[in-house]
Amino acid sequence: MAGVEVVGLGLQEIRQSLQRRNFRELLSIETGDPAERFEPAVAGDDEPFASGFRLVSLYDYLSADESGHVELARRHRRGTSYYCSSAVRLRIYDRRSVVMEIPPVRGARTAIAVSERTVLAEALRYFGIVLRTAVPVEGVTAAEALPEFTQRQHRVIRLLAMGHTDQEIAGALNVGIRTVRYDVAAINRQLGVESRFAAGVRLAQLGMTG
Repeated sequence: MAGVEVVGLGLQEIRQSLQRRNFRELLSIETGDPAERFEPAVAGDDEPFASGFRLVSLYDYLSADESGHVELARRHRRGTSYYCSSAVRLRIYDRRSVVMEIPPVRGARTAIAVSERTVLAEALRYFGIVLRTAVPVEGVTAAEALPEFTQRQHRVIRLLAMGHTDQEIAGALNVGIRTVRYDVAAINRQLGVESRFAAGVRLAQLGMTG
């Protein structure tokens, strides 16, 4: 298929193939354990950045366990690592090719690189959407005082964490939907975030979603 190439079969071959690519920018969305990546992390290495290398890595917050969060906090480079919500794992190299995993071939993990323009444009669009609601890792892991919420706002938080919509929350609390939206906006302001996903990450980090 035009514009598609196999990067490698097996994790070691994938890593070696990607390391041979002379790229200057990497935009990635990672799922699962932050320590398990296609190639060794460069986020803590100053040398590539000194020569103009650009890295933006988004990590799905819910797919990593506590040890993964600790590892990411230890190794990430400030301003390059963000928590996000995404079930899709992909990497965009120099905005010219998208590398993603496909089902295993002959039992080995397999990655392909796609340079077809329509696919690349959609990958970049998706990355931008996810980035807009992402939260810097350093903002999530930094120690901070617990915000103070009203009793109703605590109930809104619990219902949001359970995945309920504004309409469902309004019905459960016997209030208008505008009241729910007002409370959600107030919760976001207290947390210093701009999206529901960012609020969920911050609240989970503070242990306030249980």
